[in-house]
Amino acid sequence: MAIAQAERRLFGREIDRIERIVLGITGPLLVLAHVVLALTVMALLYALLLPL
Repeated sequence: MAIAQAERRLFGREIDRIERIVLGITGPLLVLAHVVLALTVMALLYALLLPL
């Protein structure tokens, strides 16, 4: 734990910047993944209900 705190003190600003970049990339990707999943589910439902 002490090592982690020392690393945080040494690289704190660098880590914060990297975290911000990573979150900036993963946020929109997560939204895109949900949109694709929703469209896939709707397409499957449509295909299953079409013959009825």
